[in-house]
Amino acid sequence: PPVVINAPTKHLPFTLSPDTTILTKPLNPDGTVDYLQALNQKYGAGVKPRENGFVVWESVAPTEYWKNPAARPMAWMTGYIKDQNTAPKTTGSFQLLRDYLQQMKASDAQIEKLEDWEGSTELWSATDQPLLAKYLQTQGPALDRVAAATKKQKWWPPLVATDGRLLETVHPTWFPALREQVNSLTARAMLEARSGDMNAYTQDVLAVERLAL
Repeated sequence: PPVVINAPTKHLPFTLSPDTTILTKPLNPDGTVDYLQALNQKYGAGVKPRENGFVVWESVAPTEYWKNPAARPMAWMTGYIKDQNTAPKTTGSFQLLRDYLQQMKASDAQIEKLEDWEGSTELWSATDQPLLAKYLQTQGPALDRVAAATKKQKWWPPLVATDGRLLETVHPTWFPALREQVNSLTARAMLEARSGDMNAYTQDVLAVERLAL
């Protein structure tokens, strides 16, 4: 879990009020406003796990994502795991394209080419890119879950600071994986359009638009 830094308590050189800080609570031990907790309280208030699309996303997050020290605290805050010592389930998780291609013994040149191709909006067929088509097939259930996450009422990824306190140390650790999933949904949509499956194409495009990436 993130390291929490407790600054020594001391009197501030000004009075906390809406005129000075807008927010006046909650407070850090040194008397300053805990903006991190304030934002989580504001945007996470009343958000239930069953209506939070981010919880659905966590259920298919790549195994690499869980290596980030902020991942488990976030999952605990969303209600995906019961406590921060609980190992999240990774069965059925999304596999990153590079990891899949390396597993398939693809060359570096093939990996670079397909990673560039993955986010393309060009129509293509399985004959054009058989390895990418196979990858999308294996990731189909996980991508369907990502698409389902976009239909939830809310999307709340909690803010977790790497130092336990400062907003400037908050990083969207889930963003790189989500961006690759968006690329995969885009590639799948183009494949579906080429094959004439316009219903599946529409659903994937709408998912990408809802993610707004």
